[in-house]
Amino acid sequence: CTNAARLQQITSGKYIFSVEKDAIEIAGFYMKNYPNYAHIVVPTGNSAWGNIIHHNYFVGRSNTTSEGMLVCTGDGMSYSRIENNWFTEQVSSATYASCISVASSAVTCDITGNYFTIGDSCAVDVAILNMACKSIIADNYFSECGGDGAGATGGTITIGINMIGTNAAINNRGAVGTAQLLNGGTADHSFCITYLCTNDKTQ
Repeated sequence: CTNAARLQQITSGKYIFSVEKDAIEIAGFYMKNYPNYAHIVVPTGNSAWGNIIHHNYFVGRSNTTSEGMLVCTGDGMSYSRIENNWFTEQVSSATYASCISVASSAVTCDITGNYFTIGDSCAVDVAILNMACKSIIADNYFSECGGDGAGATGGTITIGINMIGTNAAINNRGAVGTAQLLNGGTADHSFCITYLCTNDKTQ
């Protein structure tokens, strides 16, 4: 990632980015959000297809949260990529609905090479929620910073990846508790080379 430009929301009413057209690239930003606002939204009804969001820092700076960090609604981010970003927090005891959320009306939103670091008694319900059909979720890394065993420094990722049955999760790695990394998919078809550090086995 890079932090060529640093952006911080200081008032309510606006997101750092609202992607409302197709073929948009967002890259190289260090972003801090305002309470109850996502860093980037892709709203419903704008045909925001063929976009790429990559090499950004998403830093949660508020412990009052009601949205995820990157929120795509409707068919936003169809035929798009979210890759090589870092998602973390800079507060304590916050709960985030998601780090990345893509809605079920979207098609083929690949999510690859991202890092998720959640500590400081913070929690993420679902790090990657990808309901876009025919998507690949690959090479992502998840850390709870030691989890409950690390005390105030540790965090919680309740589910690392939640996806629908037409998606594939390949080579994702989670330093998270057993049975916390994967949810959804299709048995014998969706998962390949996925590691949990808790018992050093593939799932």
